[in-house]
Amino acid sequence: MDQRSDVATSAAEAGRVRPTDAEVRSVLRTLGEPENAGVLLQGTDRAARHSLAAAVVRALGDRAALVVPVDGPTDADEMLEAVADELEDAARANGHPDAHPWHALAVPLRNREQHWTARFQLLTVHVLPHWPVLFRYQDVEADLTAAGTFADPDLGALVAAWVHDPGRGRAVLTSAAPVALPTNPDRPLRTHHVGAAAR
Repeated sequence: MDQRSDVATSAAEAGRVRPTDAEVRSVLRTLGEPENAGVLLQGTDRAARHSLAAAVVRALGDRAALVVPVDGPTDADEMLEAVADELEDAARANGHPDAHPWHALAVPLRNREQHWTARFQLLTVHVLPHWPVLFRYQDVEADLTAAGTFADPDLGALVAAWVHDPGRGRAVLTSAAPVALPTNPDRPLRTHHVGAAAR
């Protein structure tokens, strides 16, 4: 996936719905606090959620070495394949040799014969502790039950694992509804109600 085209698509979809500078700064402050794993942008206005997420990605700029964009509905395999795509794109863009970890990891990350836990372990060892990766997962509600839990247990477990231990990176999720994830008191996922207090 192309990070630039992804952001452009979100901005186009948002149309005239644009977040205030204060709202963008509020989310950036939350992401900048080392004790936080990331932020859930929650609100019923889909365009506003996407617009805010796109603005945050733009504002982060080079502070995010890699942006992994995922849109619901999805599953664990698709999520890991999105990581592989972004690793390869970033490796090519930065002129990294084939032996660079970003190139080398793409193949096993796409291997659906391996359980997602084994593939995600590669990220937790070789990528997340070393580079600031932004995990941007939009429209999470498409993958939720009415109770706010993930309909696919594997997907829910993968998201929980990533959100609660993002290494040097952060997670930005967008959803129309609350997302029920196991809590990590050491690195919580904060909720930002889109348009609520910053306008």
